[in-house]
Amino acid sequence: MAKRKIRRKAAARRSTKKTLFGLNVPKFRFFGLIAVLLLGVLFINRRDLPHSVLGASVRPLYSKSVINWASISGATSYNVYYKLKTDTTYMHSLINLPTTYTMYTISYLKRGGVYQYTVAAVDASGAEFGWTAVKTMVLSPM
Repeated sequence: MAKRKIRRKAAARRSTKKTLFGLNVPKFRFFGLIAVLLLGVLFINRRDLPHSVLGASVRPLYSKSVINWASISGATSYNVYYKLKTDTTYMHSLINLPTTYTMYTISYLKRGGVYQYTVAAVDASGAEFGWTAVKTMVLSPM
């Protein structure tokens, strides 16, 4: 009877052996498997991947355009208004640009879009004067 109790205790000790995440895989085997997987991922030959995975076929949804205008004497700042050509009102504006600016890069424009812009000079009292003619910018679809 004493031998049975000893055997049960030894079997109980073996079954409560520390394993990782309650799995019956010893820790060194688990971490060895993880290390092998990580090394395999790190040494994948990138030339074998399709171009779309490498980002060669990705193109941004938006574009940017540089607009310019002639400086206007008496101006303390400039206001720029721009819109898609199909819009009826100017939906976007750049307010109080310094007089040192006679060009500006507008970002986040839709690719392939046709935009119109106009520039107004602002005097010391804040009134707009000297509107430029409406100009058109056509963005490339690619």
